[in-house]
Amino acid sequence: MECKKIIAGLFIYAGFASSVFSQTTGKVVDTNQQPVEGATIVMQLPDSTYLGATISAADGTFILEPEPEDYLLIVQHLLYQTRQVKGQARDAGIITMEAKDYNLDEVVIEGERPFVTVEQGKLNYDISAISEKHIVNNAYEAICKLPGVQDRNGKLSLVGAKDVTVILNGKASTLTQEQLIEMLKNTSASQVQTAEVMYNTPPEYHIRGAAINIVTAKADDNTIQSELSATYSNQYFSSYSGNVNFLLTKGKSSLNVSYNPGYSHIMTVMDLVSQHTYDRKVYDITQTQKINTKGWKHNIYAEYGYQINEDNELSVGYNGALSDNGKGTIDVNGNFQNSHNDKLQDSRLHNVFARYSSGFGLDLGVDYTDYTMNDKNRLESKLTDNTCQLLDYTSDQKIRKFSVYADQNHALANDWTLKYGVRYDYTDNKNAQFFNQTEGKDNVGNSSSRLYEQITNFYGGFDKEFENGLSLSLSATGEYYSIGNYHKWAVYPQASLSYSPSGSCWAFRRKKITLPIGICRPVPLI
Repeated sequence: MECKKIIAGLFIYAGFASSVFSQTTGKVVDTNQQPVEGATIVMQLPDSTYLGATISAADGTFILEPEPEDYLLIVQHLLYQTRQVKGQARDAGIITMEAKDYNLDEVVIEGERPFVTVEQGKLNYDISAISEKHIVNNAYEAICKLPGVQDRNGKLSLVGAKDVTVILNGKASTLTQEQLIEMLKNTSASQVQTAEVMYNTPPEYHIRGAAINIVTAKADDNTIQSELSATYSNQYFSSYSGNVNFLLTKGKSSLNVSYNPGYSHIMTVMDLVSQHTYDRKVYDITQTQKINTKGWKHNIYAEYGYQINEDNELSVGYNGALSDNGKGTIDVNGNFQNSHNDKLQDSRLHNVFARYSSGFGLDLGVDYTDYTMNDKNRLESKLTDNTCQLLDYTSDQKIRKFSVYADQNHALANDWTLKYGVRYDYTDNKNAQFFNQTEGKDNVGNSSSRLYEQITNFYGGFDKEFENGLSLSLSATGEYYSIGNYHKWAVYPQASLSYSPSGSCWAFRRKKITLPIGICRPVPLI
């Protein structure tokens, strides 16, 4: 059903002319009925299909070109709680935003940089503006301050999107989402320039669905910058880390290096109370689990860029994450079992990449990741019937991932753009488990597995920029997926329509904010 809706949308949008668009309008105000300027409004269908985005004007009004029968508006602002509004009428009415509580009393703020702009359906946020006025320790914490973005147990979520993918500098990596987030946590916020939030990611990013593109900052020519920081925390035990960043630009060359050593000692305690039914009998189970882990981690990032000429650029880089002698224990005590598990873990991650951008619209890239993990465990447990078990085993994982892509775009007449490209991904994943001792448990044996995964992704489409601030994107993506004996072909048509009024960026203006005395938190620019 969703695919049919998208295909229908392709033909509807393709037949429109720039002067024949219906509009959905509305107004954003605060609880005092004062207009809210600079709110981002994202329009979706009830099934979360992206339709368009815009920014509220100085008088709080906004215009969205699509006029569907049913729609969902996601209204976001740095100073207000995010709202989701369902609508059916052409006039969305007045949308009231509730203020967040982190400002000070009678503060006058001035600024000049735009905090957010809308461009071809992308919401471009200025990360430097956020990091200047919020206490953030790294790039990941700065991104979590964006309207609609939240951290949920170490994973990013975006309001109005089922899932969101993090990408770096416009191209997907062979690093996993967990590895990318860990890298952002070890990256200074000053190294990130903008964050592009996309509810309907264009096909040239080789990502389906919503995405957040992190664009790293570039220094001026002939510049040397360095940064040194350290953090300390204590929760049961002490943990600490350091961060060293170095940036050099000279002539046509640039070098960006960072090193992040860290030692963590973490303990987590969880209590479990449950009633488990087995064979029509209810068993009360109580259990306390205590997880204790400690060890060193070293994260390294280096990238060298060379400006061949005004239009051609080449960059090569390396990401590394090393963990040595990570030790841990897991103790479980309760009325069902008592157990103790000793763990010893080492891991190595090496990622290298190379990218080339040409002056005639061609982008080429290659990315390779090598990951190994060795995990040794010794588990001793005693059940309520006094049965004892002993398992001494080693787990190994080795992953090799390779990716290559090529994207091309051509400028056509009347502000049309033709774009097409291809990406190929290959993964070799090996897992093995070897038992040294097995006591008190039958049918335990060594095991191993190896999976080969391949994904070929290719697309083609058109973009159009209209003079009235409207932009149209039409494309289709084909994908071939293979893992083991499973093979699948799929086609994903895509259409998006975005409206951005002339000068539709939220420029910081002089404004007085009156809030209750006694609240001492960072003051964001407005």
